[in-house]
Amino acid sequence: MTRHIQTCRANEPDCLQLDLVQSNDDPDHVFLYEVYESKESFDAHWDSSYQKQLMVDVQGWAVEPPEIILCTNVYPVDSEMKSWAS
Repeated sequence: MTRHIQTCRANEPDCLQLDLVQSNDDPDHVFLYEVYESKESFDAHWDSSYQKQLMVDVQGWAVEPPEIILCTNVYPVDSEMKSWAS
């Protein structure tokens, strides 16, 4: 999973944030928190070969398919995120 995150950060300039977090209550429950510059950037990420490979790799240990929740930044606003990621 960490290799996947490093690949995304290295190859996706519109990936503003990509964090792997673990539940304090259940260490087997992990989340990816991702912020992209646009919906199109996220779609390109989701269609990438390394994202598709990740979905194959996690089939052996993921209990259920990923849940994707699309959101809009309230603060900082999307236009400010790019400077934070630099």
